[in-house]
Amino acid sequence: MSGRMQSSPSSGERCRLLVIEDETVIAMELSFLLKELGHEVIGTDGTEAGALSLIRRHRDEIDLVFLDANLDGKPALQVAEELRQARIPYVMASGYEDEELRRLGFDTGCMIGKPYSEQEVASALLSARRPRRAD
Repeated sequence: MSGRMQSSPSSGERCRLLVIEDETVIAMELSFLLKELGHEVIGTDGTEAGALSLIRRHRDEIDLVFLDANLDGKPALQVAEELRQARIPYVMASGYEDEELRRLGFDTGCMIGKPYSEQEVASALLSARRPRRAD
């Protein structure tokens, strides 16, 4: 991920995000990139149990989740299901191809392949995040 984009948050709104990634360096880089793009990372975790806890604790605050398809050698299907039930959009971040993700049981709606670029992350934010709720 090179050359920082000079952009504001999508649609001028700051998104509140979770990063669920089991590779610490990748999670740190993605979190840094999201902050550079003007968004708030409200939590990161690399385990299924930790991810589920974060989602349940911050359910009403989360605009979008970046989810690694594989956490500690297992498909992150339970995390994806929790997000689906909570109606929290997510971007699947994976080195797997769409066909392999479908074979594993994932919905491949919004996905970025690893390694991903800054532009791919920014585009995923625009296309996948849920609209803000009117208060």
